[in-house]
Amino acid sequence: MADTYSEIKALIVDLLGVDEGKVTMDARFREELEADSLDLVELIMAFEDKFGSEISDKDAQGITTVGEAVKYIIYADVKALIVKLLGVDADKIITEARLREDLEIKPEGLAKLIEALTEKFSIEFPDGDVQKFETIGEIVDYIDEHTSSV
Repeated sequence: MADTYSEIKALIVDLLGVDEGKVTMDARFREELEADSLDLVELIMAFEDKFGSEISDKDAQGITTVGEAVKYIIYADVKALIVKLLGVDADKIITEARLREDLEIKPEGLAKLIEALTEKFSIEFPDGDVQKFETIGEIVDYIDEHTSSV
């Protein structure tokens, strides 16, 4: 599976017609990539189509860089897996949510989630690292750091 960054980068190059060298994790859509309002709407729609995630208008407004888009898509994938595999209420799954305390994920549930994430993102979660994750955001950051080829 291609990493999320590469897939998003390809969409941006295609839709905005920018040189792929300009599409870095820190690149701002409006400033560096010169996207106008219509371009941004089209990008959000393309992200939704490509990754199967619905992005609310409020969330879309917070996505101002390529890196933020990558993290949002990873977060949406993690959230969907938690809902599907563990039956956690989607409204409770925010980046700050603590896995054990807020979401009440038991060790066997965390192991199941990590197995699914390993398969989905083609990365390994070393055994010692699994228990150190406290929040959804920490899992998203780990996946981002281990999959985004910058």
